[in-house]
Amino acid sequence: MGSETGNAQGHILVVDDTPANIRLLESLLKANGYEAQGAPGGSWALKAVAQNPPELIILDIRMPGMDGFEVCEHLQNDPATREIPIIFISALDSAEDKVRALEAGGVDYITKPFEGMEVLARVRTHIAIARLKQSLQNQNRQLEEEIRKRREKEALLLQQAKMAAMGEMISAIAHQWRNPLNTIALMAQEIEEILTFENGSPTALREVKTQILLQTNQMSQTINDFRNFFKPSQGAEHFRACELAAETYRLIEARFKKLSVTFDVHSHEHFNIYGYPNEFKQ
Repeated sequence: MGSETGNAQGHILVVDDTPANIRLLESLLKANGYEAQGAPGGSWALKAVAQNPPELIILDIRMPGMDGFEVCEHLQNDPATREIPIIFISALDSAEDKVRALEAGGVDYITKPFEGMEVLARVRTHIAIARLKQSLQNQNRQLEEEIRKRREKEALLLQQAKMAAMGEMISAIAHQWRNPLNTIALMAQEIEEILTFENGSPTALREVKTQILLQTNQMSQTINDFRNFFKPSQGAEHFRACELAAETYRLIEARFKKLSVTFDVHSHEHFNIYGYPNEFKQ
């Protein structure tokens, strides 16, 4: 859309190969507060639009060289000018000519000889429509920009939430692994003592091996528990709420104890829920 060039009524380009018609329309428009500019042919019109886009174009059809339909086609094919409303004005008054003008992209059609009041009424109407359309487009662009910014913010918050959840998970795993790792460390020391003081007793070594395997299995189970915890449920099912609460507690038991938080489960066999178990645990 063109700018209003500081004129409240609007900037209008009049395109006609007859100078008298241009002068007549320019005088009419200027007398009613519009800024009017004349172009004596199609190529002149395109240059004028490129230099100073108008809010509306009054376009003659029959012109030597480039006629009105060709001018309209050029303007319609350019994204920068396709929104400028075009009112065709011509001595051609057949229904076919009017239909062709509207199909070409014109918003209205005035037949020569024209009445001044009719021209002003059509101009006033289509400038108002164009300004309203431009206002709505600006509002839509602002809304789209606001939506884009909000989506970016939501994506950032979601990413931060995921990172926080990952940190929580790693912290919980660390708490769960602390005791098994301490036990494994003690077992390693015990192996050295067995080798030094018990001459590498096979029975004692097997017992230490069994204890180490138990601890590593417990650590492996912890990983599986957390993996299952964050995995979405496959579908709704019946489950026992108390059992899931106890399972969830086991994942964060060490942290609860550190904070001196006690957790008691009073199991009710018939307290079942139909829903999504992993989401419930989360």
